[in-house]
Amino acid sequence: MSKIENINKYLKNAKINNQQLEKICYFFAYDFTASATAKELDLSRQTINSYYKMMREFLIETQDSKNYINLNKMYCKESFIIKYFTLGTHIIYYIQHNDMFYILDELDGKLEKIYDVINAHIKNSLISNKKANSAKIFYDSQAKEYFVSTFFSTINTHEEFIVQRLKKFRGLNKHNNKIHVKESIIRYQHNKDFLFKSLYSIFH
Repeated sequence: MSKIENINKYLKNAKINNQQLEKICYFFAYDFTASATAKELDLSRQTINSYYKMMREFLIETQDSKNYINLNKMYCKESFIIKYFTLGTHIIYYIQHNDMFYILDELDGKLEKIYDVINAHIKNSLISNKKANSAKIFYDSQAKEYFVSTFFSTINTHEEFIVQRLKKFRGLNKHNNKIHVKESIIRYQHNKDFLFKSLYSIFH
């Protein structure tokens, strides 16, 4: 069953009205906490968390599908930048390419080639370089492998946005931190009104 089918099945049995659902979409898009939304709408926090979870998963699944297509088009053809930042005790690696950001995780093995080569060498080289948080990556078509062109250090507004946003969440761990980072990247790259319209077109 697809994500949309699961959403439709859940909404069919929902006990809230369309006006409440529209407001939940609005408050999620404008990044209200579940507690604040529950208080505003006089609904239980558990109910709001259920909807927030579906909305978050929908946005991430949709973005992951786009990322998969974009990164596979890029593989062996274009240069890109790999960066990392720390979130508590966790290190978050990501690719930056054409003003887009792609978290480096397993992605269910769909990006096996690019993920494996970065895991095997480039990430270790980057984290070992104490003066850099970024590396420019090129593909050697003769050797058929990626290599680091240069290391450098950057300060990026998207990283500051992510770190500041995640401070409001408690109990982040290795199991959920990438989910919230992915959501934060989506929020950084899309304005609130766009997110609201996208969500409400599905959740109503």
